[in-house]
Amino acid sequence: MKRLIATAALATLVATPALAQSYQYNPDEGPYVGAGLGYSKLDNDTLDWLGSIGANTDDSDTGYKLFVGYQFNPNFAIEAS
Repeated sequence: MKRLIATAALATLVATPALAQSYQYNPDEGPYVGAGLGYSKLDNDTLDWLGSIGANTDDSDTGYKLFVGYQFNPNFAIEAS
């Protein structure tokens, strides 16, 4: 039992300096907004034989996204898109 108490006391003394670290302001914290844009193109040569029956296997499209979030600290944020 004495060994357990001594180990707990030593662990407390060793871990206490970690509590002395002050919080430093991070300019990346707070609300943020963003957007993304992309373009994709598919040229499917292996299924070109389907063109003879009227099917088209080639395609292109543009995608986009909008998002907003709030960063509480460097390790935690909430985001919606």
